[in-house]
Amino acid sequence: MSSVSVQDWPISAGADWSPAAGEPLSITQPWLVNGSVVDLTGYTALLKIRTAPTDAAPWLSITSTPNANGSVVTPNTTAGTVTIILSSLDTSLLPANLGPLTYDLEVVSPAGVKRVLQSGRAFVFPNGLS
Repeated sequence: MSSVSVQDWPISAGADWSPAAGEPLSITQPWLVNGSVVDLTGYTALLKIRTAPTDAAPWLSITSTPNANGSVVTPNTTAGTVTIILSSLDTSLLPANLGPLTYDLEVVSPAGVKRVLQSGRAFVFPNGLS
């Protein structure tokens, strides 16, 4: 059985989700069920970062199609991972020191079934601080 992973992200940018707002970042999130890699062939992914989980309008909504700033959320079909790449332009849109934001990382099956792979809080720091 698979469960939603809950993790806090000290985000603002950087490969480890902890440098500063306005810098690019990249992270890879694995999806395992009973210790086995999930085949993500045909899946898409979606990352939303909001002020609160119930907010209708997110600060950022990144999909499997790269946006104009180069941010993208990409499922790796055979590795069972989802790679998140946020550009410096997109991380600079996040409000720094507002308090924790929330995020959801979803995968969508070829049949259109959505599943939250991971959710948690995202802590955004001003550029140069972490």
